[in-house]
Amino acid sequence: MPFFHILVLAAMQGITEFLPISSSAHLILAPWFLGWRDHGLAVDVALHIGTLLSVLVYFRKTWLRLSIAPFVRPERYQADRRLLWQLIMATIPGVFIGLLGKSYAETVFRS
Repeated sequence: MPFFHILVLAAMQGITEFLPISSSAHLILAPWFLGWRDHGLAVDVALHIGTLLSVLVYFRKTWLRLSIAPFVRPERYQADRRLLWQLIMATIPGVFIGLLGKSYAETVFRS
């Protein structure tokens, strides 16, 4: 896959990730509209990992507070403990659906 294609897809991933639209769909539809061949699931995963890493770096102070919140007593961490619990609870359905839909993501959703 040409480096230019990866740059275009990475920019599209970064722009659409935080909009209320599917960034994953854009990674499939853009090459189709532009006449590029399918870049494969591995490139999609790499682009999503890049997005995840940039979010972790940008919010590193928040993640640090969330990681120590369950282990400290001060009441000022109560909101952080609540947010951490909410993040864990919100992640569980996504993991469950991801495990159930893995075969569809690798085959049906890519066509």
